[in-house]
Amino acid sequence: LRAYLASIAYADAKLGQVLDRLEECGLTDDTLIVLWSDHGWQLGEKLAFRKFTLWERALRIPLMFGGAGIEPARIPASVSLVDIAPTILALLGLAPDPAFSGQDLSPAITGSGSLARPYAPSVWGLGFKNLENTKLAYSVRSDRYRLTKYWDDSYELYDHAADAEASDGEKQLAPSHYFTRLTQRLIAAVSAPTAEGVLYELDLRLRPSGNKGPVATHVDAFAKYQRG
Repeated sequence: LRAYLASIAYADAKLGQVLDRLEECGLTDDTLIVLWSDHGWQLGEKLAFRKFTLWERALRIPLMFGGAGIEPARIPASVSLVDIAPTILALLGLAPDPAFSGQDLSPAITGSGSLARPYAPSVWGLGFKNLENTKLAYSVRSDRYRLTKYWDDSYELYDHAADAEASDGEKQLAPSHYFTRLTQRLIAAVSAPTAEGVLYELDLRLRPSGNKGPVATHVDAFAKYQRG
């Protein structure tokens, strides 16, 4: 843990030196600054270390854009690192490249519009040295929820708004109905069609409470079913 914190402090100090030098040279108004990390890091949460999971601690990273015309703000949406390149092109006034699969974040950054895809998909797996035995897991994160499907057809649905109600509106839904509908929306997002086919194919035949049960349920109900 000491070495981990030391590496963060070192990177922070070096970043400060770069920003100070830009200001000394009078280049801050002519420079687009993008700061990001390639992954998060677990230090024992859920008995996991390093980065090899699809949980929030491993997937959530800093992503910052700064420069002339960009006002300080926080965008409450889930985005992906593949969005960096299209965004840089847009902020620099360059033509988009159709080879990029990410989306342009500049409308949200400049306040001129909203994101076309307000969620971020991720994929992780085991056994890449033998492609025939590769096991893949998929995750999709919205502004509030994360849905993850593993190679054994098990699902995890996380609500990351600690103080939010499960369902609101004039006709509130029972928790099982609410989370079922939410899960179906997230599955539709992660299996959306693209120019190269479906993003990820998910199979919903295995349900947490049996083959004909809801696609999402409480942990207590899932445990009761598994105990038989």
